[in-house]
Amino acid sequence: MAAYLCSDYLEKDRCKMANPIIFSKNSQLLPFIRQKVDKLRKTIISDKLTPWRWFNSRGIEITNFYGKTICQKGTVYGESTVSVIFHFIVPFLEDAIVKTLYETLEICRVRGLEPEEPYIRESAMVLSGHLLHPIYDEIVDIDRHLRGKGDPKSVGRRDVTDEITQMDNFLYKTQDEMVRGIEESGMLKTQQPIDKAVDETKTTPETDAKLIYQAEASQLYNIPKSTLSKAAKKSPGEVGYLWSGHKGKRIFYRKKDVEKLARSRAKLG
Repeated sequence: MAAYLCSDYLEKDRCKMANPIIFSKNSQLLPFIRQKVDKLRKTIISDKLTPWRWFNSRGIEITNFYGKTICQKGTVYGESTVSVIFHFIVPFLEDAIVKTLYETLEICRVRGLEPEEPYIRESAMVLSGHLLHPIYDEIVDIDRHLRGKGDPKSVGRRDVTDEITQMDNFLYKTQDEMVRGIEESGMLKTQQPIDKAVDETKTTPETDAKLIYQAEASQLYNIPKSTLSKAAKKSPGEVGYLWSGHKGKRIFYRKKDVEKLARSRAKLG
């Protein structure tokens, strides 16, 4: 199965204009994102789409996203069945989109990659080109195989433009909501170079003065430990989110994040 890039589905110059930072050079995360998305695509195709290829001879018994078993046997393949396939695959794709974008944001937080926005938009474009479009291409291939009763060339390709557009809309809406959440929380640093990297997973407050242990942060900034822990449990991009790391059982934070939290608490009185 070929993997498709932005230039395969969109006008390349328009993509560059919309995302000049992304296309200026490959970012540090691009190989990781592609590898992750390619693995997701292969898993979804193998586990959730390939079993439908044998619908005409075996029927189908498969578990949907919500854990419910779909069982159809002795049924002739037709429009009702392809409609089931389209509805069946959507939640798996939506889940992959949300998890991949949030994982990208979390990696940016851990590695100190700023600004985060280009990386998020880059991940979205990889998801569109390497996951959504190939998945629907696979569905089209399965549909032709079943309608053609083993001879796909005997029937035409089904038009799935509307289904792809719907998923792309969900993807970019999720992307935009995430970026807007970062902007509203004041965490987006748009003037920082894209490839600035500080791998904070390998540093601790002993080796990096920009980090501070929870106990010290609580005492220095007069913030209860419970408040710090609660902020650290929030999702990346959520207002009040606090990045955290740990050395054994000792939790630490970035000083600049704790200072920002302290200022927010001061404003609230």
